[in-house]
Amino acid sequence: MRTGFRLRIAAPGILASAALFWAALSSAVSAQPTTDRVLQDARLLEGNDCTYFQIEFNFPVQYINHFPPDAGDELRIQINPIIVNPRDRCDLLINPEERCNCLLNPQDRSDCLLNPRDRSPLLQREALSPPESGDLGLLSIIYDGELSAGPVLTLQFRRPLSYSVGQGHDFRSVLVGIPGPDRTTPCLPLR
Repeated sequence: MRTGFRLRIAAPGILASAALFWAALSSAVSAQPTTDRVLQDARLLEGNDCTYFQIEFNFPVQYINHFPPDAGDELRIQINPIIVNPRDRCDLLINPEERCNCLLNPQDRSDCLLNPRDRSPLLQREALSPPESGDLGLLSIIYDGELSAGPVLTLQFRRPLSYSVGQGHDFRSVLVGIPGPDRTTPCLPLR
């Protein structure tokens, strides 16, 4: 007569399948983009005797212009969000009721009216930690969507620098090129 019991797993494949499912689910959740933020990342790139700051966005943007034109310790870059999704276009409306009524799908509209967000991320201010830039001294990166002239990205440097600014090749970034000490011509956008 046996006094103990032995746990017997009838289908070890089920446990393995469940483990794989949870692993896949957790990686899919962590890989989803952050849609409540405008700025995604800032990177430091080297090339052609230039150092480039690549400021990445969570949606396509169009570079419009920048000021001051050639050098300074504060660089203001005007951008235009490229809206491809009708729901995102509605997010640009400031009034929550107008924003909800803009939505085409009746279910989305009713969900929005029941749970309105205060303001679209595109219309707010946010900051991004600058990458370590050594002697270039990038102090801050700030996105400001509250300006009447349109969204502006501001980069603050420790000291005045020469620079050139251009559209990123992926239309989800802006490039700021800083020439090296021996370079006499502006940095062209990195391709």
